[in-house]
Amino acid sequence: MCCRLTGRAPTIPLSLVLSPSLVEFLEDRIDWAGGIYPPPPPPPSYRDALTMLGQYERASSRFRATAGGVLFLMAVAIPPGSLALGVFVVHGDLASYAVGLASLCTAWLPAWAWKQRLWERFVRRRLTWRTAFDPRVATVSVRLADGDSAEALRAIRHAGLTYQYTRISAPDGHSVTIAVAQWAFGAQRDDFGFRDQVCEVFRAAGISANVGGIEVKESDER
Repeated sequence: MCCRLTGRAPTIPLSLVLSPSLVEFLEDRIDWAGGIYPPPPPPPSYRDALTMLGQYERASSRFRATAGGVLFLMAVAIPPGSLALGVFVVHGDLASYAVGLASLCTAWLPAWAWKQRLWERFVRRRLTWRTAFDPRVATVSVRLADGDSAEALRAIRHAGLTYQYTRISAPDGHSVTIAVAQWAFGAQRDDFGFRDQVCEVFRAAGISANVGGIEVKESDER
């Protein structure tokens, strides 16, 4: 057997020394900067998206869901409605032909509306707008217990803020890190002002956390 010297240490694939499942875990979740990041989450289900939008806008999110449902029903009802109009309402030959042709030309609408999930569009677009952030603006790092993460995200949305990512940190009592960001279309604060705002959000929600180096306790009073 012969070998060729390349002047550098050989690279050993992880799959030769680790089990496939562990390799997949490491490649998906370990970030070079330290800490364990979960894989990018899939888009939320429509029910979750509606819940998240409701935490931003309360009752108006239901109005958007209703408008999306009405739009979907209209798209589904146009072809049979046109056909019924041609059969039962219009009596002229040319007019009946025109209405029947319109029904034929719109026969694709129900399948398209279902494929595009038209009833979800208003909610998802609004949620995308509400969660937009400017990556050039500094975030506030919040560390808290894993059990408080869902309530923390709810409080962040109630305050009209958003977040860039969540990260699983070292198990030191504050096991989750949330990078809280300012809403891209809202009034922008300076770094210290934004940190104080996030402190007030967590203090009002009664959540113990380390907010940008400041310890916020559940029993703190404003």
